Amino acid sequence: MKGVKNSLARLSGASAIPLGLSAGLPEIRISGMRALTIEPHRGLRAFAGDCVLVETGLGLLCIRGAELTLQNVASGELRLTGEIISLEMVDRHAY
Repeated sequence: MKGVKNSLARLSGASAIPLGLSAGLPEIRISGMRALTIEPHRGLRAFAGDCVLVETGLGLLCIRGAELTLQNVASGELRLTGEIISLEMVDRHAY
């Protein structure tokens, strides 16, 4: 496994692509607890005003908050606005 990570790191450095993105892992950016962007994602599993379940390369991510609104769900990028309260990896079989 270490060899694979080293190879990905070399490829990522050579191509100027962040290591996480080159490995299919999500990059999660939170701006001031009012906006969140995940790139790439593998789709929405559920959406309610206080909880969003998103499939990622790491597993199922639960985003909890208040007045959550989907701003963008296109070409691998998901953007939410609202009051971001917590992020939690959850068992995908629980939902």
